[in-house]
Amino acid sequence: MKNKFFIGFCIFCIVCTGEVFSAATQEQMESMSNGLRRTCVNKLGITTADIEGIRVGNFVDSPGARCYVKCVMGLMKTFTKQGTIDIDVLVKQIGIMTPSTIGKKLIEGAKTCYDEVSSDDPCELAWMFTKCTYLKGPDSFFFP
Repeated sequence: MKNKFFIGFCIFCIVCTGEVFSAATQEQMESMSNGLRRTCVNKLGITTADIEGIRVGNFVDSPGARCYVKCVMGLMKTFTKQGTIDIDVLVKQIGIMTPSTIGKKLIEGAKTCYDEVSSDDPCELAWMFTKCTYLKGPDSFFFP
């Protein structure tokens, strides 16, 4: 519970201060990713080996990996409790956390994928969306 509060607080702080400060550094992104990764791996009872490939575009399909993506997106508030992607929050977070040169490409890919993918299964939807965003811009892809 403390981890969820801390992660939520960190995201809140980043969103609130994003207009004042520049994009997060790679080190800051990695630090935040470690907390998200640890929380979701523990919650789902999977290992980091199950999901490590996602970060480099190696999408080994498994129920654990699919639900891991949904879990991370949920913690980042980009996946709703109703099982949908919150594209507005996602676009805002990309704009805040990434340099504009990368952010523009990520936002374009996210908007395109938002329109292209659909599923009634929340884990599958998150998985398909994330895989799609990788395919739209592998050189700028980042996922915890």
